[in-house]
Amino acid sequence: MHACEATLYLQQTMPMDEVVPIRLDIALDQQRFQDTFCWHSSASPEAAESFATTLCQENNLPLAIVPAVLSAIQQQVDTYTSSGDQAVREAERNEIVK
Repeated sequence: MHACEATLYLQQTMPMDEVVPIRLDIALDQQRFQDTFCWHSSASPEAAESFATTLCQENNLPLAIVPAVLSAIQQQVDTYTSSGDQAVREAERNEIVK
């Protein structure tokens, strides 16, 4: 197998990495935090945890909500990648974390 054929084979057999729009809407007591960002569908759980921790630290949010942020990311990635319907993929995704 030539290098070009091997590359083509790998591209066809490996899952596609998609950029997923993520929306957070976090309600904490009397405050609200909203954020929108893009997430790679192939990102590791460790990367997600690191991101969620940094997001909380940089925005003075309690670290106790890191699991909820992780869950919101995973749910939105799962919904986006499992949807074969383009209209669903283009619809806004809002995740409210309480």
